[in-house]
Amino acid sequence: MSPVLQRPSRCRIAVAAALLLAAATGCSPDSNVLARVGDRTITVKDFEEIARGNEGRYPGPPDSAKSVLLSDLVRRELILAEARLRGLDRDSLALLVRRNVEDQLLAKALFDRLAPPDVAVSDAEAKRLYGWRDSTAHLQILYTNDRAAAERARAAIDQGADFGLVSDRFSIAGLLPPGGDVGFIQPGSLVNPLDTYVHASPVGVVQGPMRAPGEGWFVLRVVERRAQAQRPYAEEASQLLEMLRQRKQRALSQRAYDMLRETYDVRPLPGGAQALFARFNAAENPLPPTPEERGHVLATWRETPGVTRDYTLGDALTDLEDAQRQPPNFRLLPAIQQWIESQVVRRAALAEARRRHLEEEPDVARQVRQRMESFLLDGLYQQEVTMKVDASPEEVLDFYRRNSASYDRLERARVLYATFPDPDSLAAVGRLLPASATLREAVARAGSRVQVTEEEIRFPAADPDWERMGRELLALAPGQHAEPQRTREGFRLVQLVDKAQNPRRFEDLTVTQQQNVRNQALAERSEQRLD
Repeated sequence: MSPVLQRPSRCRIAVAAALLLAAATGCSPDSNVLARVGDRTITVKDFEEIARGNEGRYPGPPDSAKSVLLSDLVRRELILAEARLRGLDRDSLALLVRRNVEDQLLAKALFDRLAPPDVAVSDAEAKRLYGWRDSTAHLQILYTNDRAAAERARAAIDQGADFGLVSDRFSIAGLLPPGGDVGFIQPGSLVNPLDTYVHASPVGVVQGPMRAPGEGWFVLRVVERRAQAQRPYAEEASQLLEMLRQRKQRALSQRAYDMLRETYDVRPLPGGAQALFARFNAAENPLPPTPEERGHVLATWRETPGVTRDYTLGDALTDLEDAQRQPPNFRLLPAIQQWIESQVVRRAALAEARRRHLEEEPDVARQVRQRMESFLLDGLYQQEVTMKVDASPEEVLDFYRRNSASYDRLERARVLYATFPDPDSLAAVGRLLPASATLREAVARAGSRVQVTEEEIRFPAADPDWERMGRELLALAPGQHAEPQRTREGFRLVQLVDKAQNPRRFEDLTVTQQQNVRNQALAERSEQRLD
């Protein structure tokens, strides 16, 4: 039992005195109420929601397990009551957390209505896709965010310029292989309308420019088409149905995004992306922005008729501090531009959700309540346990000695990697990888034509994708492979060949890393106290 419960305060005793347990025989005026703690009730529905999925934590005869669970729920309400008495639900941090929680849940609730995840897919649709997947197409692609650039590229190709050279010139840097050669693609792997051309375009004929909603502008050419053996439809049906369901759901999500952008008149302003680019590509770490710099307007949107809101550099820097939001690739202006637009559309989505009063929906309100209760429980735990525990310098160093490998500096990593056009080809190689010496051998045994590349990466890496993988590569042993990564070209699988890493003294860690070690040592001490 937690020390919070072992030493009840006067406030907690007062709350406990207000506890009224309702007997299962129905002595309560409301037969759905199992217990009351102050003005809070524990209902049959509350009990069933907690019990579902937690059966393993309450072994023994059913009646005994139910009694223990109900006692735990009562104790939980007592702790929450104490947290409220201390005002933990009213301080500035709690209000900020509640706002963030509500924003997350409202945005999800809106998109669940505009783009339901359980969209229907028919067996006929799956069979048609199955018929298309009896061949693969070798593609060259040109990709740009700008229609005019796509049209100039197409004109150059029509005048006899080499497709690969034109793709290298006009495509967004770093997103396509050299020459725009993405290899063999099976129908079902790309967004529409590109996927239709994978199946139907004549070999050698240039197609486009065409716009893929939410992606940009494409020009493509089928270089070659080959027959592709398939398993019987019955074995492929479930995967094809899920593939089509995800595609439909993505299309609905994009349609909802476009609707919000148009309805709320979202407008990124010229120079906005450049302002973020300049800040995050400076030769030296930039100084904190001045109030004038924070007020630099990157985009605008219309909240209500006649009310226009600004999205500023300060707003963007605040959004970038949110670990749950994926930052853009700051080396690519189009990626920054798209990120700015997406952040403003998110604000438009919240305005639309509140216009529809989704915060009043019972499911949304319940989830907000549950998350805030978890926040209050954690807050009281911090006050009662963590803040009353300290870790001495010797204990911090001892913890670091036992866990120092996770703080080693990765100097270099030599890897093998391959990009697969679809999940099927990735799975075929993945099944053979454990019994193969290398990724190259597994690809050969699977009969795959994907190219396996060997590369040595120095850290810190110039390529942001490799830099993001640094921590995962540090944790791998030679011969192990990382989790597959989804890229615009398909699915990339990386195998570590060897690496060089240097241990570091605690004194050589950054201030942030040293504080992280102290926090982990403190958490270990807190757990020991609870035990």
